[in-house]
Amino acid sequence: MRSPGAARSVDVLFRDESENIIRKAKASEAKKTTASNRFSDRRKLPHDEPVQKVSEREPGLLDITAWQGLVDGGLTMRPTLEESATCHFFFNYIVGVNAPTRMEMDNLTWMYKHSNTDGTLTTAVRAVSFASYAHHRRSTELENASMLQYTKACGLTNEALQSSDRAVKDTTLLSILILGMYEVMTGVNQRSIKAWIAHVNGSAALLKLRGTEQLANPIGRRLFVQAMTGILTTSIQLCMPIPDNIMEMAEKLPDLIHPADDFARRAYNIHLALINANQYRCVVESKELTDPFDIVSKGLELDAPLAAVHDSSVPEWKYDVRTSSEHHIAFKGTYHVYADLLTANLWSATRVMRSLLHETIRSTLLQGFAARPPVFTKVEHTKQFQRTTDLLHQLAADILASVPQHLGYVKASPVAQTQETAQEEPSQRPQDSIKAFMPSNDIPFRDVIADMRHAVAPKSSMQFVQARSSGGMNLMWPLFYAATRDISTPEQQAYCTKVLRVIGDEMGIRQALVLAGALESKTGIDAWDGDENRVELEDD
Repeated sequence: MRSPGAARSVDVLFRDESENIIRKAKASEAKKTTASNRFSDRRKLPHDEPVQKVSEREPGLLDITAWQGLVDGGLTMRPTLEESATCHFFFNYIVGVNAPTRMEMDNLTWMYKHSNTDGTLTTAVRAVSFASYAHHRRSTELENASMLQYTKACGLTNEALQSSDRAVKDTTLLSILILGMYEVMTGVNQRSIKAWIAHVNGSAALLKLRGTEQLANPIGRRLFVQAMTGILTTSIQLCMPIPDNIMEMAEKLPDLIHPADDFARRAYNIHLALINANQYRCVVESKELTDPFDIVSKGLELDAPLAAVHDSSVPEWKYDVRTSSEHHIAFKGTYHVYADLLTANLWSATRVMRSLLHETIRSTLLQGFAARPPVFTKVEHTKQFQRTTDLLHQLAADILASVPQHLGYVKASPVAQTQETAQEEPSQRPQDSIKAFMPSNDIPFRDVIADMRHAVAPKSSMQFVQARSSGGMNLMWPLFYAATRDISTPEQQAYCTKVLRVIGDEMGIRQALVLAGALESKTGIDAWDGDENRVELEDD
């Protein structure tokens, strides 16, 4: 049943965030004239449009059909600043405007292509587009414009939540998810994590409000899973169970998938296994489950479906293990190549959750060994402890081995590669590998769009797409988890910190710098403290 109370709760979240961002905008404007400002406007080109004019344009941010018409018709025109920013965002975070891809926001391109957008969504996209482009251009003006668009988007979202019809629209939920992306892209301190949590809580409220009707079509199901990704991340950090009503909807997902769509069915089953594993961790943490034998056996039971991913014979789930004796980006010389980034992300998610499960199992076994008299006395318990410890080391190494592809160093798909491409090592120039995919202001606009349309390796039947900034965004938390486990080595922690700084400084995903700082200071994330961050949605 749809709850007006849920709408009101998310309404408050966005009203609060609007006030916060206005303060940020004013503070940034006050700093604009100082010589030490990091985002100087020295790179501004003469042909740039004034941002004020861009920000006042009406919705209709991206007409993909019209863009493709420019390419097909052979016309050459210089893009507006807004169009350049939007192009930059789509290319770096959505990936593949006219190519079959599996990315976390690929339904955004579908909505634009089918004109299934509204002012709330286009304003939210404008905010993240300006924010992304501001980092690329080192532009304070664009940075401030993004803040203003963010404030406007929060206000429009707040208005949408006043209507029972508009509140449950796909565009409203997607707008909230994109506004959460804004905080991840621009946040430079732990307060930004609190703001991101507020958006996650808002999306959780909307999932409840939208009810089971949202699972009736592919777009609704994809949005549900996208929202659940953020909810699960906060639930893991807070060791907090997923609300029952959302859990029930998640359990319905695998049965709604067409039998022919094996990838989606398997992906949803993995997603459900992740949620179940998190529920178990919460029960152990809250002392609802205290018997050490039950803790170990239940943990191994929940690990089984996640371990099954590793044994899958489906080609799409396979990845190639490569070695490089010279390249610094490959931790200890080993790296993986996956079919696409969504597959890589699913692997990372299973590895993170398996690490958390086996850390609980290992801790329980250690406590049992140390008890007087010992709780665990059988040889099998000692063997399980060793298996768990070995697995924890392997899972951490596997997460780190996914870094080159997420950062854009890897070019070949493991499915359709030849023997020659299988020997290819990552790019030797990290800055080039990142910046090569950023649109240049010195080439015709139609060529930029053409590059976007053909951003797929032609020899790959898997339609492998090179990593953009989206790869860094999805890599942040797995790296943070890998670096903060009990068995993490100083070498692994230093590597994770270094990569997080590359994600923040080179890709412009500023929240990665917050995580890097937390690793360096060993202080943790203070933003996770406090009951106000908990996703507490009781059933009506």
